[in-house]
Parts: sequence; structure tokens; C-alpha cells
Amino acid sequence: MGGTSRDLLLKGYLAARDAVADALAASEAIEFHPRDYPRDYPPLTGSSAWDKASVERTCHEKNLKNFLDHLNDHIESLYETAN
Repeated sequence: MGGTSRDLLLKGYLAARDAVADALAASEAIEFHPRDYPRDYPPLTGSSAWDKASVERTCHEKNLKNFLDHLNDHIESLYETAN
């Protein structure tokens, strides 16, 4: 009803989905090891730099996965919609 065409929406969502999937794959492929973080002996703040980095990384990757799910839901809906 005068909005963006299904084909244009689908093209945009597919491009975004591919970009987010690539970003997630690239993040998961990063060599991530405790040796790359300074060690606090003993940890002064209760958590080591590695622990903090690991939690932050997990949070970011979870957010990327959630956004990927969101995009896939829209794509599925667009495929189900008649032209």
C-alpha cells in the first residue's frame, strides 16, 4: 500500500543478514586467548582482564546472533508474502 516493495525489502534484509553473518563468523575466527590479556596477580578487581574480555566478547557475539535471528525472521516473512 505505497510502501517499500517486497523485492527491495528482501534485497536489503538479505544484504544485512549476510553482513551480520560475516561479522559473526569473523569474530568467532579471531584467536582469543588469555595470554593476550594482562594478568593481575592477584586480580585487584575480582576479575581478571581475560575474564572481563571473555564476558564482553560473549555478549557481543550473542547480540550479533540475536540480530541475525531478527533479520532471518523478517526474511522468512517476506518470502511468505505474495509479490
